[in-house]
Amino acid sequence: MIIPASIRFKGTYDIVLRDTITGKIKDKRKIDNMLLNGFKRLLLDDMFGLEDFRSWSYIYIGTDNTPPSRSDTGIKGTSLASGIGTTQISSLGEYPFTLTKTVKFGAGVGTGSIGEIVLRYNRSPYYVLSRIALDPKIEKTDTDELI
Repeated sequence: MIIPASIRFKGTYDIVLRDTITGKIKDKRKIDNMLLNGFKRLLLDDMFGLEDFRSWSYIYIGTDNTPPSRSDTGIKGTSLASGIGTTQISSLGEYPFTLTKTVKFGAGVGTGSIGEIVLRYNRSPYYVLSRIALDPKIEKTDTDELI
């Protein structure tokens, strides 16, 4: 017996830039991302247990803000920093199912003009899962943290 079912995936980046000296939020954005061909390949071809996301998925920040394309394979500009952060996975059977990745780039880390954010699965084979371009770019100074 075949039971047809549809599955929908959506990704969102919640971005906060905060001055660590004053505590003031300098920039806050919520951006829907583009899930890339690598996400589909990971899901359909080589899906490991979701627990693997805790130790194998990283967020990268870079300089290029060219709009994303499904065929993107990584950072297009100069990579400024990457981090593994923390991962939260909702309970099995919970609807909607969510997977949340949080990375904090502290003061002095990844400074400069940030134009792109990429989620990459860093276990061989490697997959770039999503990418967003920031317009306008985020200017991160030595005293800012980016979450």
